Amino acid sequence: MAGYTIFLPTAGRLVNLVRFKSVDGGSVDPKFLNARNMVPQPSIYDRVRSAGIDTVVVSHQEYADSPLTTIHSGDTRYLGHRTAAEFATLLRYATVQPGRRFVFGYWAGVDLVSHAWGPTSDTAGLEAHLVQRALIEGFLRPLVNECGDVVVILTSDHGHATIDADRQLPLSELSRRAGSWLSPATGERRAVGLTPQASGESTLRDATQDQGAIVSMDEAVAHGLFGPPPHHPELSQRVGRYLLLAKNGASFPYRSTNGEDKPFASGAHGSLSPVEMVVPLMVWRFGSNA
Repeated sequence: MAGYTIFLPTAGRLVNLVRFKSVDGGSVDPKFLNARNMVPQPSIYDRVRSAGIDTVVVSHQEYADSPLTTIHSGDTRYLGHRTAAEFATLLRYATVQPGRRFVFGYWAGVDLVSHAWGPTSDTAGLEAHLVQRALIEGFLRPLVNECGDVVVILTSDHGHATIDADRQLPLSELSRRAGSWLSPATGERRAVGLTPQASGESTLRDATQDQGAIVSMDEAVAHGLFGPPPHHPELSQRVGRYLLLAKNGASFPYRSTNGEDKPFASGAHGSLSPVEMVVPLMVWRFGSNA
């Protein structure tokens, strides 16, 4: 899972790893794109269950059977919510049952709204406030009287950067300036994987100027951007020879997003700015041992 999109050399396709479909709409042999085989390592749910502890996922109802859920949690019991009230209620229900358990909850609203309206918009702030109130009133306060010993950890998987509409450089234009790619561009608009022609690094630097930083995959791996070893033997082929990491409010979309059919999205993430990498971590403990 090395990016939003990766190139599968065995299938010869650029694949979206959220939808598990080829980006160009072409067919992919299921043997190359099987959610149950994509990540062979045991998940945190597998490890917790092996210790005799029950596991539960509380997430959006429409994600229950998605490939990404299969990779993330496999056959873990899934409680699907539709609203913020249901989210808080189902979290409380799963938490207060007898016995030991690990409960994972996910709310996508803040991310979705931040992409569409921008992370500093009034809309994103209101979305965060509404789910906060639901969690306080429907989950955290009831735990004071309803449970024995519970630890609640609230965090996020990433932050969000505000995108400047005037600092977009579509990959089609970048290719025109820097030359064609030897394999399809991967990743997403704030972190693009590229395999340019032989003289590509200097050409890329000239083409992107102050909008992005060029990092070789060897450098990226050495500095831990793809986690600790061992790495998949196809990592560089799947991502590309270089990473193009957006600076400030820049982005490198696959195509211009200013058309009437696709309104401009004001928020994105994937690069190395503090607003994308710094996330909250809040911890509460309830019960007799608190």
